[in-house]
Amino acid sequence: MFRDEHGNIHALNISKEFLIGAGVFGEVYRINENTCFKMFKSRSDIDIIEANIKYIMDLQQSGFDTSNIYEILNRIYVDDCFIGYTMKYYEDKDLFTFNRKYLFENYYRIQELFRELASHGIYFSDLHKNNMLLSNEGIILIDADFINMTFDTLEAYNRAMSLLNCAIRELLFKYGTINGYSKEDIQKLYIEFQYFKDNFDCDEPILIK
Repeated sequence: MFRDEHGNIHALNISKEFLIGAGVFGEVYRINENTCFKMFKSRSDIDIIEANIKYIMDLQQSGFDTSNIYEILNRIYVDDCFIGYTMKYYEDKDLFTFNRKYLFENYYRIQELFRELASHGIYFSDLHKNNMLLSNEGIILIDADFINMTFDTLEAYNRAMSLLNCAIRELLFKYGTINGYSKEDIQKLYIEFQYFKDNFDCDEPILIK
């Protein structure tokens, strides 16, 4: 029987037909139109992951702007053992259906989030293109299970931004290739975005054929 942190019972169907994603550590199931459930495969580091999830939930309930982090609804337990969590479902979109302003604004919103977390010595260590989802609500970090902590706030920020920039570049290449753009055009866009951000805030397509 699935229960949340408040003791409420949840009806969670984990049949393979509802499986929408799987990784090294867990599987994600679509529960209904608005909700999905991530269940961990292993008990390895589960106490650390539970603490990380609780931290994110506390952060989201504190009023801090976490709009670019997936919304966690409940931690889920079986026989008092943490096994996963429910979260809001986001519909994935093609990056190139958005304009440059979308990319620009989201990048800086995530950057501000990382700067604030880094001031407390915290950064997400498992950030890459497969853990970022593109939705009408913005670029969402959909897997923040692994948090690193350090007393060196500058190190935390530099690591976070390095991972973010790599992930943004990977996203550009992923969706740019799907849409038929050349590697040269995508690389040019990435360089332009990195070094000419002041001119990037516009309603033009991300890339113009």
